[in-house]
This record gives sequence, C-alpha cells and structure tokens, in this order.
Amino acid sequence: HRSGVLSRRRVGTSVFYQVSDTTISELCRLVCLRMAGGLQESGA
Repeated sequence: HRSGVLSRRRVGTSVFYQVSDTTISELCRLVCLRMAGGLQESGA
C-alpha cells in the first residue's frame, strides 16, 4: 500500500485493501478480456 497502488482501511481488527490505482484495474480488465478471447478461440 505504501507505493500508492493499494489503499488500506482498518475496521476493528480487520484490514481491508483496495486497488486505488485505476491503471492497475484497467490492466486487469484488459488481461481478463484477452484471456477470455483466447479461450473462445481454442474452443475451451
């Protein structure tokens, strides 16, 4: 979280992390779309 990619929120004894860099979220979305397209092409 120190690098700014994640944000952290403490609630009692629990700590919740969230992706705070929108570039990372977009990258994950593009990778998932590409992988899904590859699976469809291979017939899986």
